[in-house]
Amino acid sequence: MSRAIPPPSSATGAAATARAGLVLPVALVAAYYGSYIAVMSPPTVSMALRVRDVVGEGLRVSTLSTVLSVGAFAAAIASPFLGALSDRTTLRFGKRRTWLVVGPVVGLTGFACIGLGGEVWLLVVGWVLAQAGWSGTLMAAQAVLTEWIEPGVRGRASGLMGPAMPIGMVAMTLLVSLLDFSPVLMLLVPGLIGVAGAALLVAVVPDAPADKAALPPFGPRESFSGFYVNPRRYPGYAWAFASR
Repeated sequence: MSRAIPPPSSATGAAATARAGLVLPVALVAAYYGSYIAVMSPPTVSMALRVRDVVGEGLRVSTLSTVLSVGAFAAAIASPFLGALSDRTTLRFGKRRTWLVVGPVVGLTGFACIGLGGEVWLLVVGWVLAQAGWSGTLMAAQAVLTEWIEPGVRGRASGLMGPAMPIGMVAMTLLVSLLDFSPVLMLLVPGLIGVAGAALLVAVVPDAPADKAALPPFGPRESFSGFYVNPRRYPGYAWAFASR
């Protein structure tokens, strides 16, 4: 069984075979957990503390709900958009590696706005940037799972990636509690963990740019149609989706 998107040359194929095995799945899981540890830090603990510092205890709850809601909306838009953009990235650095670099950089920029900003609008901008950046990182990591992890290993890797969100929440609660003396460190340390995981995956994944000639048309209609899967043609997917 071939990979979903084969490498463009035999040399790349040899590199992919050499790096598959254990190293690539471990790097993928590390990147996935690192991204969730980073992105779960603000909503778990640190954003509430930053909002309290900016607006005081009286307005903390209402302001926090506003900031987190705007960020969640941004993530809902950014995830599919950045995933589609990654599919169409033609840079020589690679369509997944590009976003495994850009995503953490944007995410850390957002964390800097949250940690250093003294106004509510800076917290909102920072959280939107953080959500967009780490969403792009997670989308690229998920694509690596289907494109570069061997079918015989894919299920185990996916199973290990599954509990990343709850484990990330628990890990962040413990970590941030040790760093509550510094708002910047509460955000910087989780962000650096995410960067380290993404960097490890960038170092080992045998990526390639998208083929311009093979790219289908892309517009609003094509984008929205990608969210629909015909349940009569794909009953297995339909039952799996319904069971969720």
